[in-house]
Amino acid sequence: MPHQADRHRRISLLFDLFAVSNRVRVLLRQAMANAGLRPDEYAIYSAVFKAGPLTVSELAAVVGMPLTTVSDYVQTMSSRGHARRWGNPIDSRSVLVALTDEGLAAHRAARVSFAKVSNRLRQRQPAATAARVRTRPGKVAHD
Repeated sequence: MPHQADRHRRISLLFDLFAVSNRVRVLLRQAMANAGLRPDEYAIYSAVFKAGPLTVSELAAVVGMPLTTVSDYVQTMSSRGHARRWGNPIDSRSVLVALTDEGLAAHRAARVSFAKVSNRLRQRQPAATAARVRTRPGKVAHD
């Protein structure tokens, strides 16, 4: 039978990133269950908040998602009244996207839940813990 340490040895950096990403996704989903935006939506809103106004193509590049996926997010945001779109004066083939006042309010409200997770991770996971997460992926602390 393999020794416990052998079973949790590092597989690869990409695997570690995958495992950590999944754990963060679960933490955010739980913490943001009543935040008004899902974690993926919050990420899109945050990108528009920080970098906007920007084109849908630029937004897709910022968040690392396919253009069609980001277009769906922007459509949903617009239908909620959270984003406005207008013709790009530099390139008439594209539109610019920015958050409306309602979108800013939704982002601000969701940021409270997001910040709780972020702060909790910062407080509980000092920099040295990152090495433990990489070498012991099954042992990430949860509340």
